[in-house]
Order: sequence, then structure tokens, then C-alpha cells
Amino acid sequence: IKATQRLAQGLTFLAHFTIQRALDNSGDYFFIDRSLNRGPNDFDRAKVFVLSQTYELPFGRNRRFFSGASKLVDLFIGGFQFNSNTTIQSGVPFNFGINTPNDTGPNRPNINGDVTFGSERDAQGQVVYITSGTSMFSSPTLGQFGNLKRNAFRGPGFWQTDASLLKRFNVTEDKLLEFRMEIQNLFNTVNLGQPEAFVSSGNFGKIGNTNGNAVQRSVQFAVRFAF
Repeated sequence: IKATQRLAQGLTFLAHFTIQRALDNSGDYFFIDRSLNRGPNDFDRAKVFVLSQTYELPFGRNRRFFSGASKLVDLFIGGFQFNSNTTIQSGVPFNFGINTPNDTGPNRPNINGDVTFGSERDAQGQVVYITSGTSMFSSPTLGQFGNLKRNAFRGPGFWQTDASLLKRFNVTEDKLLEFRMEIQNLFNTVNLGQPEAFVSSGNFGKIGNTNGNAVQRSVQFAVRFAF
């Protein structure tokens, strides 16, 4: 679903929300059983929301507020524009792994119980994402595949807002000077990576890194001259 606001009173935006499902077969053990490794695609995000907007602030000459301002006043309060782009996504899938008696198949375990998730932190500061522990997992019997499906669970979601604030000065009729402040990750949101999902690992269920596409808040300034 998509919503568009064409430029009106200085505001324009584009928003869209997607619900999707992408399934595929991975190449592992394909010749044994086609359905064994069928499941959500490794990069499948079930829900995605994106909002992009541009807003020319309504202050200064020929604007809604202070439209009769002098050139000097307009120099300080006019010509501002705010832009932002927000992306919110659900998490991507991951597989649990376990040591099997003869390394059979894709090393997914049997599961007999519910997996619960949280966001607690341990003494080392790592996020404990899988809070139910390992008691519901077990190794499949000799020569058997585990009953846990491929990519049955999903990691943390992703949220980031990038923004910019512009100030324009009309030097002459056909020359424009623009000062820009650009901010990546405006709210300094921490976007977590995937949890450790190997059952025998000492860090099972913990997240010790951030999403590879995430950045810490970053601010930069720029000057642009158009002629």
C-alpha cells in the first residue's frame, strides 16, 4: 500500500507499507529431499515501512508566517527545509544449529517446546535475545534429520531515520547558496545483529554485535552553491 502527498503548502511525502513472503529452496541436501531446506529466504523481511518527506518551513517572505518580513528578517527565518527518510523493517530469518551424531543433514535440531525472545542484558552487556534456553532442543537420532524447519525464527527488526536541515540564500536571481546539516540515524537507534543460534555455544541466544547495515548517529555539514 502506498500513500503520496504531492507538494502542497511546502509539504510532500511518500509512504509505503509492504507485507511479503519470499520462499525458496537452499542448495544443501537438495538431492535427498527438496522440502528439507524449503523455507523463508535468508533476506526475507515480512514487513517493511518507509516514509520519505520534504517540508519547506512556512516562515519568511511569501510564506504562511511572516510573509511581509523584511529582507533582513527573511535572511534569518526564511529558506529552511527539513527532509527525512525513515525505514522500519521486521527481522530476517535464522537457523538453529546443533551437533548431530554423524553430521547428518543441515544440522538443525529437534524442537519440543516454545522459543521465547526478549532483550535482557547479561553481565558482559550482551543482549540475551533467546530467553528460553536450550532445554527444548535435542539432537536427532543417528541418520535422521532434525524436525526444526529451515529459517523458522527471525532476528531483531531494523529502524533508522536519516534527516537533513537546509538553509537557502538567494544570492542573485539565478544564484543560490545552500547550507546543509545531514544526520544519519537521527535518533541513534541501536539495531542489533543476529543471535548466536548454535545450541552448544556458550553464547547461545546472545547478541554481541549490531546489524551490518546500521550506523551510529553521524552528523555532517555541507555548503552548496548553485548557479
